[in-house]
Amino acid sequence: MSGGTYLARRVVAGHRWRKARSLRSRLRSTSPVNLVLTGRFTAAGLGSTTDLYRAGDVFGRSWGFLHVASTGHGSIVLTCEISGDALEDAERAGTWVARLGLWLAMLSHEPDLVACVVSIDRGSGTSDVEVRLQLTYQVAGPHDLRDPAAQATELAARIPELTRSLADVGRVTAATSESVRATVLAAYSPSSGSGNGTPAPARVGRGRRAVQVLDLKESWNHVGHGSERAAVSTTWSLSRLASSVVLSSALPPLMTIPPDLAHIRVGLMAQPSSGAPSTYDPREWTGLSAGALGLRTPKGAEEDLPTPAFSMLVTATVARQELLADAALAVRGCLPPDVQPWLRPLYGDQAAGFAAGLPLGLAPDEHTLPPRTVATAPEPRPGRT
Repeated sequence: MSGGTYLARRVVAGHRWRKARSLRSRLRSTSPVNLVLTGRFTAAGLGSTTDLYRAGDVFGRSWGFLHVASTGHGSIVLTCEISGDALEDAERAGTWVARLGLWLAMLSHEPDLVACVVSIDRGSGTSDVEVRLQLTYQVAGPHDLRDPAAQATELAARIPELTRSLADVGRVTAATSESVRATVLAAYSPSSGSGNGTPAPARVGRGRRAVQVLDLKESWNHVGHGSERAAVSTTWSLSRLASSVVLSSALPPLMTIPPDLAHIRVGLMAQPSSGAPSTYDPREWTGLSAGALGLRTPKGAEEDLPTPAFSMLVTATVARQELLADAALAVRGCLPPDVQPWLRPLYGDQAAGFAAGLPLGLAPDEHTLPPRTVATAPEPRPGRT
């Protein structure tokens, strides 16, 4: 082999090695590393177990990945920071919910999306509002693999664009596994106003594979979080209404319920692929100008985007069962008269309804009856009139 040929091959080999190293570096920067199982949950009223993982990339950014093995679904949870009074002022609330609705409408173009649950959580005793967005996918990772690591790799690459698309709604970041776990446990084990906290969820098994049973004492029209003196929750469904009515007439008033009366959680159950495309003009169904909405849709996109379609679940948690009637009266009374008849208790499905608005990686239409089926009154018992 001549010296020139040898030198040329050395140059080519060096170039290929540097190119391969650069490619591996780019793959690592967008792929989760050290996927660690941090918790397993099974909730009352649901037949699935949710695995919670801590995922991260080479830059040290951590995010929580939810995986339901029985359905193959993988979920991302995003947190959205908004000011505490953003939903109390009528004008600001109208603008905020309209921008959220616009983003929900655009989800019809998100590949592999199965469900999106937007939870607006206003804790008891405080006016602070926490907004979570759980996006659930049926997705395959590299080489068409569907194990948790492969799915997390695919979803990790979507997080930057998802957070950017929500810039008009608020400051959005991917929730960590620790914050997801804390949210779930706090919802199932709240502290009552009398100081009687509810017990921590029971664990089945040992080590990291142990499953935490998120149990509730389910009754026909509410769920209990522990002993007789512990907190109780009740959930209503608000469906079969136009999106504009749900956003503008129902959501803002619910955020005005006194925080010392009840902990209010509103869940918007979006249906990304439902409905045929129709003429899309967000100014028509929101009543706001394009400038107020901060529209950035490409020219011509209005022709093939459907209006957002979703149902609403409203959950109120009170310190003691004696306060439940007052909370129910406040929830129904804050809504406009033409909306009140559509607010219906989830009789017999309270545990499932309570879980549907929490970051458990569940697609409500596949794991629960509400909001597809709603019973409006108890069935009569045999021998009674």
